[in-house]
Amino acid sequence: MPNHIEVTLTKDDTRALWYAVDWFQTVLNEWRREGIKDDADRAKWDAQHELLLQSKRALRKVNAIRKQQVAACGRAAA
Repeated sequence: MPNHIEVTLTKDDTRALWYAVDWFQTVLNEWRREGIKDDADRAKWDAQHELLLQSKRALRKVNAIRKQQVAACGRAAA
């Protein structure tokens, strides 16, 4: 019997996640502004930048899920 837990995402949930992703962006911008020291540092920055892009894509999916949940709740109440 699978465990199914009903999870409802709120706008505050996704807003908090966006703040975290925005902070990640700020850190990477500052790192770049201070200067990439060498090839190893560049490789680390590139890896973190790719993770940032993945995080943004994932968060857009989370936003879409939240909006679907809101729409479904509206239909269920009607």
